[in-house]
Amino acid sequence: MPKEWSDKRDRQYEHIRESYKERGVKTDEAEERAADRQQGAQREGRDEIGPE
Repeated sequence: MPKEWSDKRDRQYEHIRESYKERGVKTDEAEERAADRQQGAQREGRDEIGPE
């Protein structure tokens, strides 16, 4: 998880990661997917992460 993320983005990352893990995604893959979603949202200037 990048250091330049705000506390809000950090909480969102954790929530997304845990959601993937609850759905049976392995930890490494869940972390990668969560980071990808957060980075995509940051590139697009979105504050909120919507459903996939």
